[in-house]
Amino acid sequence: AKNALNCLLENKHQDSVLKRKRLICGISSTAPVLQTSISNINYICWLNQYGQKNRLTIRAVESTRPGPNNTVQCCSFVVGDKEYPAVSGSTKREAKEEAAKLVYDVIHGSKTTEVS
Repeated sequence: AKNALNCLLENKHQDSVLKRKRLICGISSTAPVLQTSISNINYICWLNQYGQKNRLTIRAVESTRPGPNNTVQCCSFVVGDKEYPAVSGSTKREAKEEAAKLVYDVIHGSKTTEVS
């Protein structure tokens, strides 16, 4: 009985770790991990995973610039040795997500070009 209880508690712990990973990466807890649609990608999470998989350093460069009514938040990414253009947004989070999306689009565009 003690071994069965320990096994159940261990599985429960693994489930909670998996749920946390899904939340961090923006995956619905009811959807299977591998079935994420393109429109629901958390680009920042994808970029961090891409960096880990390819052993590249990922660095976000955040800045602000004056706008007509307020300051505009900007963000760009440096992936390995390559620096990508800055993207602006109304919030830091939005700018960072849009910058990560730009990197995703460029990387996937270059992969598509390499294949064809």
